[in-house]
Amino acid sequence: MDEIRNQFKSQSLDSLAAKSIQTVGGRVFPDAPAVDDLLAFKAVVESWQGVHLPTYGQPIAGSNAVTEGTGQGTMLQAGNDNEVYRIDSIFINNTGGAPITAVVRLGTAPINTTMNSMNNQVLQPTENALIMGPFFMDSITSLGVVVTDGTAANLEWFVKWSKIDQ
Repeated sequence: MDEIRNQFKSQSLDSLAAKSIQTVGGRVFPDAPAVDDLLAFKAVVESWQGVHLPTYGQPIAGSNAVTEGTGQGTMLQAGNDNEVYRIDSIFINNTGGAPITAVVRLGTAPINTTMNSMNNQVLQPTENALIMGPFFMDSITSLGVVVTDGTAANLEWFVKWSKIDQ
């Protein structure tokens, strides 16, 4: 068994991460002994593509979830470097008795320009807003909310998301 196949032999194609292919592939030296390893590496990459590419970008079955909370801060953060999340919708609700102004952010970029369906900038008491996706995020970018005016504890939120094939 050649060296590259030996390094991958304990992994299934389902659990094989693209990052590990890059790590094992490393530098390529075009000398005669490297030819067999390069052919083996090509076979591993083609096998991985056969498993992952047909459903690239589609939700992974059984990974749909709703995360909920109150107040400002992080709403959703990817669990590890090899995950990409698709955010389908964000529902926010003012449970208090005074108006709230809030900004929902993907990383540092705001994704809402208005708070409710009437295009008001402020979410009035007992009003709610729905921000429709899709939005995509990974471990580098988190989804969060910042309350710029009003009582943060009165902000209730729900995020509908799923993991996607990459």
